[in-house]
Amino acid sequence: MPNLPGIYKSVKRQALNNIIYLANLIALLHWYRHVRILFISRRFPETLFNGLIKNLEDAIETRIKAFKVFCDKLQYSSETYRETYKNNVSALLLHQKSELYEKQNAVEDLFLKCMHDVVNKTAPDLFLAEVKDNIKQEEKQRYIKTIKSLDEKTGKIGTKWLQEIVDHITGQVITILPSLK
Repeated sequence: MPNLPGIYKSVKRQALNNIIYLANLIALLHWYRHVRILFISRRFPETLFNGLIKNLEDAIETRIKAFKVFCDKLQYSSETYRETYKNNVSALLLHQKSELYEKQNAVEDLFLKCMHDVVNKTAPDLFLAEVKDNIKQEEKQRYIKTIKSLDEKTGKIGTKWLQEIVDHITGQVITILPSLK
């Protein structure tokens, strides 16, 4: 099968992979802002924490830019696809490309908004209460030990909270880009 650069035949897969990746980065950012912050200590000072947050925000913004570069290529991709395949084109694929190209700024705005919004306030409160109970003041420096010592039920609450963030963001993007369903 000949390689046809710039045509992008799996737009849905590529877009969804990017969206899920970004949603997971944003969930990680929320983890840092709500859980990792509890472990600020002499060995993990606030300046280090702030640097980690900044690096994560930069990574998210860089990934958003890469997603937009992909979306920008889709208009040309549609033209090339039409010229190459003439009467044998997929209307759905063309629609997906067009939708991604046209609505990329709305998706970007959503990602940036989600970086600062908490999706589910109940789960973090319950989870954070358990984490705080497990932190012994003298062991505040033992982040990994504390997280690993959480019971299974608490771990599931934390996992559910993070997955809800990913699912919420992904669902909101799909609302903007319904052709990716």
